[in-house]
Amino acid sequence: MSSRNGIEWFPMATDVLTDDEKVFDLMDVDDPDEGYALFGRYVALVCRVYREGFALEVDRRTKRKLARDLDMTASEFDAFMGRLCGAGLIDEGMWTKDGVITSRGIQRRWKQATRRYRLAKGLQQWWLLGDEGQAQTNADAADDFKNVEQSDRPLQTNADAADDFALEIREEKIREEEIRKDERREDERVNPPLSEGGEASVPRCPDCLTQPKPGNGVFLDARSMPHRTAYGALEARYRELTHRGDFASLMAEVARTCPGGCRASPDEVAECHALIAKALDKCDSSKGRPHALVCKILSEDRSPHG
Repeated sequence: MSSRNGIEWFPMATDVLTDDEKVFDLMDVDDPDEGYALFGRYVALVCRVYREGFALEVDRRTKRKLARDLDMTASEFDAFMGRLCGAGLIDEGMWTKDGVITSRGIQRRWKQATRRYRLAKGLQQWWLLGDEGQAQTNADAADDFKNVEQSDRPLQTNADAADDFALEIREEKIREEEIRKDERREDERVNPPLSEGGEASVPRCPDCLTQPKPGNGVFLDARSMPHRTAYGALEARYRELTHRGDFASLMAEVARTCPGGCRASPDEVAECHALIAKALDKCDSSKGRPHALVCKILSEDRSPHG
């Protein structure tokens, strides 16, 4: 699913633990600690869904990864999903028939967080809110934007809201232009120019990191700007955080840490991107190159392959 539909935050009611009947049903067990653990795992699962958008399609590999992230076995994860469906927190039909994690509540919160939303082609089949999922016109989106802004800031004028919406449209265009520029850079990087000696002038990074994310998905850099490949996002993050221009040398060291049996699937690429980004965020640019820290985190935290 396109990460363009993904969100970085979602609203949660402050009375969710006291007045939400579905959450009460989920946590209605003899051991209070177990109840809170179930709720915590539910929130973690919902966060994973929202990273992709309003629904998450789960195949065998994704299920194993989700179970591991939630500290469960595969059978425990299946039982957990059954409990979520029974409480009404996950749409049972979508889960049992299509292996898709979503619900009307998840989609309403996604819609609220995105403010302006459009459903990518092929995703309508998972949309549970009826006509609300149809693509909005710019005028509709402008009305929605003004309504939200006016409810949050009653003293705001219509002109102010229109200006804010125009700014948001310009920012969207800037993001799209960045994606196009990044695609051109990645095309050049995948097929680098040859030096006079006939060899590529820049060391090749791991091929999997130069592959565009499936669909219209993107990776985000340190400024939350989108990039079509993990390589582009990591290079921008590296330059922003370290103020260095030797990213290719880092990728050469990363390549030497690649484990045997890695199939370079989208999940594996996303995991490596997240771990490298985590390492770069931790680095202290005043202490020199972050190469050792990046390789250490990759070696210790990367999931087993094969």
